[in-house]
Amino acid sequence: MSTGHPGHEAGSKVIGRYVNKVDEKGRTFLPAAMRPYINSLWGPKPDLMLAVMGFDRCLVLVDRRAWFVHQAKVNQLDFLDEDAARLRRLASLAEDCRLDPQGRIALPQFLRDFAELTDEVMFVGCMDYIELWNPKNAQTNLEELFGTARAVISRVRARQDAAARPAAGGAAGAVAAPAPATGEEEER
Repeated sequence: MSTGHPGHEAGSKVIGRYVNKVDEKGRTFLPAAMRPYINSLWGPKPDLMLAVMGFDRCLVLVDRRAWFVHQAKVNQLDFLDEDAARLRRLASLAEDCRLDPQGRIALPQFLRDFAELTDEVMFVGCMDYIELWNPKNAQTNLEELFGTARAVISRVRARQDAAARPAAGGAAGAVAAPAPATGEEEER
C-alpha cells in the first residue's frame, strides 16, 4: 500500500504512507519512495534513533541529532516532578537504528511489542520524522484525527499566537496579560 507523493522533489519533507512486511528477525525495508527524502534530510547513511512516541502506540524514526536535542530538553526538566520523570522514562525507550546494506532496519522486540507490530508495519512520513505503526492502529488513529482535526488546529494556533505575543518585558514566547481597556487609543 502506498499513498506517497513520488512527484515531490528530494529536499522536501518526508511524506506519504507505506506498508512493508516485517520478517521473522524483526527487520523491515525502509520504503524506497521515502529514501530520497531521508537522504535529503539526514544524508545517504543516516544516523537514526528508533523510539516510542509516548502518547500513541507507534514508534518514531528520527535523526540522532534531533533526538539528542529533544533529550536535552527533557533533561532540563525537574527530575522530582512526576510528569517529567515519566517523560524521562519514555525518552529512555529508544534504540540506535542503522540501515543495513539492503536498506532494512531492525525493530527490537520490546519496541515491536509496544507498537503492536507483527508481520506488517506502516511508515507514515511526518515531515521531519517517520512514525511506524501497526496498519490497523494507524487507520484507527487517522479516523480519530479526522474527527478532531478542527479542534487540534485551533489549539495549536492558539499556542503559536500566545508564544508570538511579546511579554511585559518585550520578549516573545511568554504570554502577556491583556492591558485593561481605557477607552483611549494610544497614538503612534
